[in-house]
Amino acid sequence: GRTVVLEHGAVTFEGSPGDAVTHYLRAMSQVYATRPTDMPVDDANEEPRIELAGLRILDGADAHVVWIGPREPLRVELTLRVRQVIGRATVELNLRRATGGENLATFNSSRDSEFIALEPGSHRVCLTLPALPLGGGQYFWNVRIWDNDSASTEVDTPFRFPMVIDDGGRATGTLALDHGWSV
Repeated sequence: GRTVVLEHGAVTFEGSPGDAVTHYLRAMSQVYATRPTDMPVDDANEEPRIELAGLRILDGADAHVVWIGPREPLRVELTLRVRQVIGRATVELNLRRATGGENLATFNSSRDSEFIALEPGSHRVCLTLPALPLGGGQYFWNVRIWDNDSASTEVDTPFRFPMVIDDGGRATGTLALDHGWSV
């Protein structure tokens, strides 16, 4: 079958259903990546100390992807614009399935004894995973960043950065674990 993707009533893609979903998710992730930080600022004239400029999922070949297999290595790359020094930042990434509100995974740099020093300028912070053995489906990432010295939250996004786990339709549960059968 053929599937079309519409944007403001105009066709932006026509092709196979799988390719259409990839096109849609890629477009959505680029829209989200260009939105400014979600944290309100106390003073309307004050710029945030950190802006999340983007989140990308990279596969083992460093290609930007939206779909990833449950046994493939991946890297979640954050691009940050820092306006003021933060000597000991914590970066946290949380992952949820698109349906259901429970966190499936939390990756927190300070729990891994990694406090990140951020000087003014542009920085890339990466979380590297050997695999993400989750059942097939759509997932969303949330990003939180705070200053450990002042205990102030600098970035806290909704769960809006999409990723699709493609397990070939094998798993129906939360996990996609390696397994075998014998008789």
